[in-house]
Amino acid sequence: ALVAKVEKQAHEGLTELIREHAFVGCASEMAPLLQQGTKLYLVDLPPLTRETAYQSCLRKFGDVDRIALSPPAPVKTLVRAVLDAPEAGWAEGDGDKDET
Repeated sequence: ALVAKVEKQAHEGLTELIREHAFVGCASEMAPLLQQGTKLYLVDLPPLTRETAYQSCLRKFGDVDRIALSPPAPVKTLVRAVLDAPEAGWAEGDGDKDET
């Protein structure tokens, strides 16, 4: 559903530019020049990179097959193990781990 939503909102012209561009050079560290046909584009790289990575992750995540665990995973035990890990940063003030 998320992939379909992103694809529906995609800008046709921008999608075509990304597919068919020729790299010309760099105007700065964060601004490459791309050419498509007779047009030259100055691209703001950080947001383009972020959006491209987001869409790539959505597509790859959507391609993962469902995993059936047999027997089913003991969710309560797994959550408690995560909360007990030092990386969780759980403090006494966060409440009782067993009630979470």
